[in-house]
Amino acid sequence: MNDNGQDQETKQLNLFRQVFGKADGSSDLSNVLMFWDSIPKYSVGLRQQSRMRDKSGKLPTVTHTFHYQGEECRVEITPAYIQDPTGEDIAYYPAATEELIEDILRKFLLDASLGSMVEGQGNEPQTLVRFSLKMIQRELRRIGKTRSIREIKHALDVMVKSTLKIKRGKNRAHSDSILSSLTMVSREDLETDPDAMCCAYFARPITQAIHSLAFRQLSYGRMMQHDSQLARWLFRRLSYLYINASLTNTHTIKFSEINTESGLLHHKRKLDRVKAMRRALSELVDSNTLYNFKENHELSGRTIKDYVFTLFPHHDFVSMMKAANARQKHIREAAAAGRIGSHMRRHI
Repeated sequence: MNDNGQDQETKQLNLFRQVFGKADGSSDLSNVLMFWDSIPKYSVGLRQQSRMRDKSGKLPTVTHTFHYQGEECRVEITPAYIQDPTGEDIAYYPAATEELIEDILRKFLLDASLGSMVEGQGNEPQTLVRFSLKMIQRELRRIGKTRSIREIKHALDVMVKSTLKIKRGKNRAHSDSILSSLTMVSREDLETDPDAMCCAYFARPITQAIHSLAFRQLSYGRMMQHDSQLARWLFRRLSYLYINASLTNTHTIKFSEINTESGLLHHKRKLDRVKAMRRALSELVDSNTLYNFKENHELSGRTIKDYVFTLFPHHDFVSMMKAANARQKHIREAAAAGRIGSHMRRHI
């Protein structure tokens, strides 16, 4: 990557860092990456993994279908194999803890002293983040999602060693890890200096999202107030789909859509999955994301074919969307003024 290319990447990363307005404090904001965050890569929970493992600790590759901008997409998740204290290799899919840590590392990326774009293999840009395990642990504690250092190290290993094979529409499939590489401090260094710095490279689709400006402002702090993974998933999804939120403009979602796209509803009985969705929507009400929601049914004869939820936004969420829209306008103006490459404009 030449100097002009480096300057280009720096401008795009700076736009990624610039956030508009305050949600719950100056450190509350981050970004949603529209395509990357549509991938149901954290959908197999630890309990489900325990049921799926064979006697030797192995897990199969799992496949999920999802949709993005009207295109059918697919992800195949190959588990990581992590050595347990007895020396056995046990398979793990990325799950809720890995998702939390990815969000935290992406939050760190907004700090210019921690994140940067560097030249990778074949002169392709890569996104680098620097952190310590203690930094992650402190942030998890701050947002009420406490994990031990051992759990954090384990999650980082899963993020590096598991593989996602992603196919979007008719495009050729490509494989990535959530973190493409990781430089971790040794156990000895950690014992003497728990704040020793590590570094990791994000997956290529994350760099591509920054490069093509395919991101949108997200209230990280508000999202992290939710206890359930499904409620956080819904909040993230609304943050890039419900962009015209207003007190007079409702939004409609269907159970069938969320059941397919999230991959997070695992109950065998459909009614139990619907109940889990109601609980997640109630969390959004409790967090002042929604003022309320109303449920209706699509019928086939006397049988309920689908559950339809009409969402009424809280004025807090409306304010978040207005700030995010102002930020998107700023990015478009930066593109139009030529402050970023013209070849990026079609992605905005």
